[in-house]
Amino acid sequence: MYVYVPPGGDEFNHVDDGVRVKSDSKTASYLVVTATQDDTSVNITDLDTTIGDPTNKYSPFNNSTAYPVIDTEDYDLSETIVLDKGQSRTITVSYIVEGPDEDGTFFHIESDKPVIALATTSEGTWQADFVPSINGTSKGYEFFVYLPRDEKATDRPEGYDLAIFAYEDDTNVTVYDVSVNQTEVNLPDSGSESNLTTSVDLSLTTLRGSAMLNKTNPMLFFETNNGNGIRAGHTYWIKATKPVTVQSAGTIGHNINTAKDGGYFIPGYSTNPYRDGTGLASTFIVQLNLWKENAIETAEVYLINQNTSNTSYVNISEWNGSHWNLIPFSPFTVNKSDMLSIINNNSVKYFQYTGLIKINSTDENNKSMDISVFAGSYLESGAVKTADISAFPTGNEGYGGSTDTIFYVPPPGYEPFFDKTRYSHIYIYIHFKNTDIQVQAWNKSEKNWTTLPDGIYNDVDKNIVLDHRVTWDQWKNSPDLDYHRMRVLSSERCTIQVNNWHDNWASYVPGGTPPQFSGDISVKTRHLTINTIPIPWIGYTFSITNDAIFDIGSELRDLSVINSIPNSIDQSKLDWSISSNNWSYDFNSSLNRTCTAIANGTKYTWTKSLNAYKTINATIYTYTDGSGTVFTFNQSIIDMDETITFNINAPLNKTYYDVTQIKSDILVIPINAEAVNPYFGTVATRSGISGTIVLNYLIPGAMVLY
Repeated sequence: MYVYVPPGGDEFNHVDDGVRVKSDSKTASYLVVTATQDDTSVNITDLDTTIGDPTNKYSPFNNSTAYPVIDTEDYDLSETIVLDKGQSRTITVSYIVEGPDEDGTFFHIESDKPVIALATTSEGTWQADFVPSINGTSKGYEFFVYLPRDEKATDRPEGYDLAIFAYEDDTNVTVYDVSVNQTEVNLPDSGSESNLTTSVDLSLTTLRGSAMLNKTNPMLFFETNNGNGIRAGHTYWIKATKPVTVQSAGTIGHNINTAKDGGYFIPGYSTNPYRDGTGLASTFIVQLNLWKENAIETAEVYLINQNTSNTSYVNISEWNGSHWNLIPFSPFTVNKSDMLSIINNNSVKYFQYTGLIKINSTDENNKSMDISVFAGSYLESGAVKTADISAFPTGNEGYGGSTDTIFYVPPPGYEPFFDKTRYSHIYIYIHFKNTDIQVQAWNKSEKNWTTLPDGIYNDVDKNIVLDHRVTWDQWKNSPDLDYHRMRVLSSERCTIQVNNWHDNWASYVPGGTPPQFSGDISVKTRHLTINTIPIPWIGYTFSITNDAIFDIGSELRDLSVINSIPNSIDQSKLDWSISSNNWSYDFNSSLNRTCTAIANGTKYTWTKSLNAYKTINATIYTYTDGSGTVFTFNQSIIDMDETITFNINAPLNKTYYDVTQIKSDILVIPINAEAVNPYFGTVATRSGISGTIVLNYLIPGAMVLY
């Protein structure tokens, strides 16, 4: 996974009417990586010196300044570590506008087992997000929560809260403190080590609370001052008998009117198993912050319909202490590819009781319809100069990257790194080569989406992160375009992060791409065997893998692999074998086959039933005129993590071999494959460049050329 962690906040933290106002808010920023299994090897790479830092300080902003800048002298925060289940490693990125890396860090995190990553600051209050479970989505049976620090400030209390939401009756939840000792990260100016690894013991299980949850009152809530203290520097292990979601937040529990700032996309329940537990769902439960500003609770909810063809009808209910009440004007109509804002104001108090709300979305036929929901406070309705968030929006795919993502953009905040300039950032993480991007804003007069002149990025390379910025003048004063609601279209799936980093924010990091079918296409043998027969052969291998993440979309149907074998080989003697890490059976060309005459050639077919549900077959078309043959393989089901390996050997005929020498040429080995995800549709391999074999003028003999 990839994530940019911005620098921390400065004590001179905002500008009010042209005057810089001093605050006691001085924050550090961190990357936290938590293991979900024992003996997890994690490679954390600082990409600032190779791919570049996405925070390009050149101004004014335009297309060119959205690209990262390589700084070979940048402080390197790379680490390779081994963590056991529940352990966390915290890397300090910056403290105020100082180091270790004063402009933030672009990280790549790679591990041999699943991990959870969090980008956050040292100011625990007023920052919130939902925690991923260890099964890969944000709805599950088991969670680990570790928060590195909670810096006190005079105008806010110290503390963290956990809110746990059940979607089924009779859900038993327990919360354990599994910390061997408190591991609160020191600030860099303390003179102590500021990168730390937690020490946990899963056999300790110090109970911090337990409850039986149900759909009538689906909240188990812990707060710092109730005797069950949830505090920074401790690791909490949350276990449930049925799937739940977990919200980790600043102090919203003991008094929901004392917390503000922060924003997050809410995971929920979907009837589509591929989307269940992601931010694209039909039922959501969340605890809002109800900070009071001028006697108005500053709660905000943004309903986003990512669907391009259907309208969504959304009911929102608030828990009043004994039952659910529909909020005013519910249900709400959200048009296709649009966003609707619901914000408390002087005229309408949508949220006024507990802030605990339930959201249900349906289509015009009253069937569940998936949407995404962003929630926050104090953004539009409070001090827009200091309210800040960091969030990864949910797009049209629901899990990981998307090709169409609509989202709310927070008010551009004062950022110490940019001096007095105010920006909101749309970070666009590119996961595939040659990706084209369009950044759009809502056209208020035409009531549709408009592509921004400085929002077109073509042929962007893999692993680049773009920093598309929204200025204060655009966000506040644009007469035609609504920069509060924006959209990113991409030719390939990409991940979006929205951030107006100021002094306190938190976001858990999604994986780069959704579960997908992938092909590892390579010519691994890449050699000619020149033997004493003498008949030279070309030989190559390739593999196809179902890269589903955990159990989401894990079983793909109707796999089809097509290998176009080059012209002028001896097709009558084609030799192949296919194996799978899920089979005990060897499927190869020596087995019984059926032959069918076709125009100018023969069709050969091999078929085998592996079990009652899975069949495989291979087909080769050979042509008497020597034109290239097509080798096709089909499998009815390819399981999660199944890898099918192909070995192809073909003798050269007289076009390339005239008994005395092999002629010079290049053989291209194109391979294509596709399968069907039952919830996602047809997916295809991403094979990159086709394998090639280079032939040289060679004299036959007993040798192998690699």
